[in-house]
Formats: sequence, structure tokens, C-alpha cells
Amino acid sequence: MHQQVLRIINETKNLSLVRKSLSKFIEESPFPRDSRNRIILAVDEAIANVVEHAYGSEKGLIQITLTLDDEKLTVGVCDHGSDFKPNVKEDPDINVHIRLGLKGGLGMFLMRRVMDEVSYSATPQYQNQLSMIKFLPQSESENS
Repeated sequence: MHQQVLRIINETKNLSLVRKSLSKFIEESPFPRDSRNRIILAVDEAIANVVEHAYGSEKGLIQITLTLDDEKLTVGVCDHGSDFKPNVKEDPDINVHIRLGLKGGLGMFLMRRVMDEVSYSATPQYQNQLSMIKFLPQSESENS
């Protein structure tokens, strides 16, 4: 098992640091390049949502925990910002969203499409805790 913990302040300039760190973290993983790029995009969306919405105009800490084991990649995103209810919001109708020219509002939709599991909880230690899991691709020998 390989693990890395990043702690950043909720400033947009720190998004590139997270993308670079995650890219390096999964560089040698069995995920194909296109999957790695989608994972980075989904994590970037998660962090961007926290940066934009969790703390308002205040500065706040975001902790990102990356864990890679023999079965999966787990990304945990924790903050002490305002409460967030991701399960209340239904997935948007993409066709309507595009037709109306709406920007934003697709973060959770994207995370759910890219990752295999996305869950949210509030814990005593953190106000918001988002967990995203992507299972490693099956090797060809296991499929035979």
C-alpha cells in the first residue's frame, strides 16, 4: 500500500499542486493514461468545489489523502467548511445543461461518472469528508 497526504489552503493556485501530486502518485499505477487523466479531472473538480464553496471568503484547510493498494485508488477530501449535502442533488440533464449554456453544477455528476464509488459523510474530526474510489483494471490473466 502506498499513501500520501496533502494539506492545502483553499486557494485556486493550489489546484495545480494537487493535480501534479496526484499525477505523480498514480503515474506507475496500472491505470491506463486516459483513466489517469479522468481521475485527475474528477479529483480536481472535488477540490475546486471545496475551494469555491466550503469556506466562503475565509481561508481554510483542505486535506487530501491518496491511497493506492492492490485493488483500488482511494481519494479522501476533508475540510472544516460549511455543510454539504451531495446526495440531495440529482444528476443534471446534460442536454438541458448544455442547451441553457449553464456553467458549473457538474462536479458531483462528473465524479460519479469517473469514479466507481463516491460517498460523503460528516465526522467529528471533519465537517465534510468525501471519499472517491477507483478500482484497478483487471489484468488479462485474471479474465482468462
